[in-house]
Amino acid sequence: MIDCFIDTETTGKTPTKDRVVEFAGVKYKDGLPTGEVLSILINPERAIPLDTTEIHGITDDDVKDKPRFKVVMAQILDFIRGTRVIAHNGVDFDFKILEEEFKRNDSPESLAESAGELVDSLLIARKVRPGKSASINALCKEYGVDNTKRVFHGALLDCELLAEVYKGLVRDIKEKNIDLTVDHELDFPRKNPIKRIKDGRTGIYVKVTEEQLTKHQEYMEEFLPKQTKVNASM
Repeated sequence: MIDCFIDTETTGKTPTKDRVVEFAGVKYKDGLPTGEVLSILINPERAIPLDTTEIHGITDDDVKDKPRFKVVMAQILDFIRGTRVIAHNGVDFDFKILEEEFKRNDSPESLAESAGELVDSLLIARKVRPGKSASINALCKEYGVDNTKRVFHGALLDCELLAEVYKGLVRDIKEKNIDLTVDHELDFPRKNPIKRIKDGRTGIYVKVTEEQLTKHQEYMEEFLPKQTKVNASM
């Protein structure tokens, strides 16, 4: 399955009320970029608060002539279709705000219905590095990823950084023999890194099946040897 790392920039921090102003995604296979990239600025049809602009650098002028979400939503769904969609803080934010946008714009398909799987790398990082910061910047420092260009929280750059630190998380999962399924019986959303959204229109989250968890664990075990072989040949 293709890994699709995504990120959003928005008008604020409330998924049910705010709007997406930028969507970005990059695709990887076996730890290497496929070259498929999607980066879209979106007109949120409302003003972007100044304090939010200070975070991601996107202004009202930047998006005033850009398409509305309704115009680009099919393009986003097509891009992620059938992939393993990975977002940092996806459960509490990116997945939620995207589902709200799809619902608000009467999309015939939800994020969960289009994606092959939804994975929150933030929750994985918290299991891999308990008690330590799980922010993108902290993970970049931990895994030696250059983030010096990250002046603002730009969606495309954050996707690229996430794809690189995710390799480090996968290595740690393998080397430390971390079982991502140990919290399977605990309630969503904060305890299990891998979850599937039942229906974007209801906002209900459900646990994944044992088969889905097993498949993801097998993917983690298969990914590291491939990545190690590639690194060894460089």
